[in-house]
Amino acid sequence: MDQLQPQHTTTPRRWQFSALALVMLVTACSTVPQTPLPPTEMAKNTQISNWYVKGKIGLKDGKEAHSAYLNWLQCGDHYDIRVTGPFGQGAAHLFGSNTLASLETADNQLSHAANAEQLLSRQLGWSFPVAELLYWLRGIPSPLLDYSIEDQLTSFQQSQWQISYPRLTLIGDYQLPSKIIASQEPLKITLIIKQWQLQPDCSHL
Repeated sequence: MDQLQPQHTTTPRRWQFSALALVMLVTACSTVPQTPLPPTEMAKNTQISNWYVKGKIGLKDGKEAHSAYLNWLQCGDHYDIRVTGPFGQGAAHLFGSNTLASLETADNQLSHAANAEQLLSRQLGWSFPVAELLYWLRGIPSPLLDYSIEDQLTSFQQSQWQISYPRLTLIGDYQLPSKIIASQEPLKITLIIKQWQLQPDCSHL
């Protein structure tokens, strides 16, 4: 995948969506694997389809650094994701499924698109690795594309991104990331996961 490219000039207001970009894209997923995952303990994380994650996202682009708090509920194809900047500023609410994505911003502006990828492109003008991020969050490379494994899946390269997992935590029978670093010059995304729930309440989705 090509280097991250802005399609038009970024306004000062738009930085608040930078952290949201990571969240938007992990909701996109293809179900037809092309490359088998290696037989490691983390490979079985593909079985996880429902979760609640609470944490913090940091983004550096070589010039500036930003951060936001994350609350993300995923129930199969449906998701409800809230990103809030420091002191509650820059809030954004992303919700929907693999057939419709909606984004509500702090100024009560509501946008819709057929999927989160289209919504991201329209709102941010940026291109990110889409399907891959859904797997990266769970500590594994996407089986949809080739990858290069390093250090028993604590680090790998895929789509010209370097993914590493400095910290893992045991949740039930699963080894899951508590810290994820995804980097492709000049961009570096760090996700600190404070809480994992693998049996969340999905009744309202």
